[in-house]
Amino acid sequence: MGFTQCPYDQSLFYYQQGLDVLLLLIYVDDILFTGSSPSQISAFITHLSSVFRMKDLGDVHYFIGLQITRTDAALTITETRYLLSLLHKFGLAGAKPVATPIASCTTLTATNDTLLFDPMPFCQLVGSLQYLTLTRPDISYVVHHVCQYMKAPREPHLITVKRISFISRALSTLVFILFQCP
Repeated sequence: MGFTQCPYDQSLFYYQQGLDVLLLLIYVDDILFTGSSPSQISAFITHLSSVFRMKDLGDVHYFIGLQITRTDAALTITETRYLLSLLHKFGLAGAKPVATPIASCTTLTATNDTLLFDPMPFCQLVGSLQYLTLTRPDISYVVHHVCQYMKAPREPHLITVKRISFISRALSTLVFILFQCP
């Protein structure tokens, strides 16, 4: 249909005709699309429906773990529900929030302290936090820093990862995206 794959995100496709733009995001069997022209969106839905069996769920409210709220001026994306399920899954729901993702006196190394007996929970929590960095650039650096210790995590690494989870709870998870046509 003339879509071009975005070079920065392999699951995002766009179509531009004059000033009208149609965006298509595909994640496994979930499709999210939007555009600047209601008639272009309608034509796209009609064409897809003729080729594939599909179900139009209307305006998006939840997509691959993201809560989405739309106003005239912005699209608000949060991961609050994802974060709360993450805290419950790892037994961190009762923890008190902190103000920073890592303590200023923390120095992480590959050799300090003893290895974790079972590194699996650490690795799962780090992986979950990596997904959370989509809407939380404030924790991105420290999450990727602890990723360096995935092979042989130690107690200080686990303490740091738990702290990242606590800050995630402390701050509101909001990203505002404003769409403007060229």
